[in-house]
Formats: sequence, C-alpha cells, structure tokens
Amino acid sequence: NDVGAADDISFYNIVSRENDVLDKLGENFGPRTFGNSNVIGHNGLDVEDVTALGNGWLDLQIDGRDLQNWMRKYRDMEVTGDNPSSVWDHWYYFTDPGNMAVYKAILRDRESWSIPKLLAEGIPRNVSRRRSVFGTRPSRN
Repeated sequence: NDVGAADDISFYNIVSRENDVLDKLGENFGPRTFGNSNVIGHNGLDVEDVTALGNGWLDLQIDGRDLQNWMRKYRDMEVTGDNPSSVWDHWYYFTDPGNMAVYKAILRDRESWSIPKLLAEGIPRNVSRRRSVFGTRPSRN
C-alpha cells in the first residue's frame, strides 16, 4: 500500500485441507523464520477479518463445500480437493481437470475472474482451520 501498487496486484491463494500431510511435515521439519511455524498460506493470511485483505488477496479452499457449491451454482464448474480413489494424492488438486479449468479461467479471463468481481458475486473466501488428518483446530467458519 505504501508504494501505491497494492491495487495492481492480485493473489489467489488456493488451499486444500487434503494437503495437510505435506503442510504438517513442512511445519515440523522445515526452517522456522520470524517465529512462524505455519506453512505460508495454509490458513490463508491468518487474519480474523478477511475483509481487511481488500481486493488484492483471495483465499480459495478448493476442497471446501461452500466454494464447491458456489463454483457449481455461479460458474457451472466442478472443483475438488481430493481424489476419491486414492489416499493423500498431493498433485490431484493441482491437476484435476475441473480445478485446471478454474486456474485457466483466472489466468486467461481476468475481467470475469478479477478479485473485486468475485467478491461482489459472493465467492466464499474463508479457509477452514480444520486438519483432515491430524486433528482439529478452532474453526473460524
């Protein structure tokens, strides 16, 4: 914000709770800096009020029911975070055809997929704090 570039930057943070195995490994065995033990982006920017993030950051929980229902209803797209026929398939949520269609749309149709437009349309932007494999944390949603 201080340099006036914040309005020109859009960051889409796509997370999946089905990726918790790697996140947990990173938190416990990766380097720790600035007293932070969370994997970057795992809980979004980890702020209490997501509206404080403005129009430059959008957290999308690809395996969240709210986002999946919104994508189906408003964009006629299917997204998922887990491969139902496999266990802990890290690459699945990157390579699933429905998810790839969303990534492609974000990159190629910037007007329809701009963060301000998505927010105006009510896209779910909260990230669940639950852990799929390693227990639960207090939930914000």
